[in-house]
Amino acid sequence: MNRRRKILASIIILISAFWIWYYGHMVYDEIFGNSSIIYCFRPPLFVSILNSFLAVFGTFIGIKVFQNQLELKKGLLITFILIILIFIIDNFGYQLL
Repeated sequence: MNRRRKILASIIILISAFWIWYYGHMVYDEIFGNSSIIYCFRPPLFVSILNSFLAVFGTFIGIKVFQNQLELKKGLLITFILIILIFIIDNFGYQLL
């Protein structure tokens, strides 16, 4: 059970690290204006920043599960909710303006 917890916590951390990289790259391109990349769809800046913060929160959840400070079921539930929330914000966040 402990090995399973560590593997799933590592997967949570890797998914969150990818989100941080992806949305951080979007924020960087938006702020510093990398004109060499043309996006078909670029979310507004506040959507990318909000998703970056949610990804950092997901990383902390993964670390807490890895250190046995948070139950595996709660960690997976919070991660699943974050995935849904990031999907909704990413697809419908432009309507918040």
